[in-house]
Amino acid sequence: MEEIQSTEIIDREILEDARKKAWRILKTADETVKAQTAEWEKKNSDNLDELYKKYEKRREKTALEIISRLPMEKRRIKAQAIDHLLNNAVHTWYTGLNRDFIINLIKDELAVRLGECCELFCDSCRVKYKNLSSSEVHFIINGMLKNIKPVMEEVVSREEFPELIVENEYVRVTASVKKAIDFFLQKKRSELTSALVGNGIFDSDVSSGETNMGEDR
Repeated sequence: MEEIQSTEIIDREILEDARKKAWRILKTADETVKAQTAEWEKKNSDNLDELYKKYEKRREKTALEIISRLPMEKRRIKAQAIDHLLNNAVHTWYTGLNRDFIINLIKDELAVRLGECCELFCDSCRVKYKNLSSSEVHFIINGMLKNIKPVMEEVVSREEFPELIVENEYVRVTASVKKAIDFFLQKKRSELTSALVGNGIFDSDVSSGETNMGEDR
């Protein structure tokens, strides 16, 4: 009997010891999980803080870039609006011109330009023209090329303005309504803009003109 009781006591002690060990293991595991969770949350929080700081810096940088570009963008939009108004005004003016006036304008311009280099046209040349009839071209060049019989070439173009080019291997002379208008717009831009929209539209950049226009001979 005593042996049986001793065995039961030993069994209880073994079970109690196993229970305590299991409890310690579970407690350690629980503490490990809590520690890892806390570490993960801290790491995640640090990452979020870092991301937020990066976002704030990027947001501030983007805001500064936008603010710094606003004056330039405003001038660009204003310049585009002015160009649109001027082009519309030129179109309206041009469509109201008499055809004879346009032809004589090209003739006078060509005469001036050829007069500066007529000695370079003594053998042969080519005449290219667009938005002009052959009879108009012959009227324009009549008497300007001495005894030269030029090779005539019509050029198809989507532009509405007439243009005439006299060229050879040495030089090219252009008489163009479009180039004459561009030169006039460049030279009188401020006056024309003021006449269309008033002086209030001007600022330091727009009044000087932001559209590149050129003159060629």
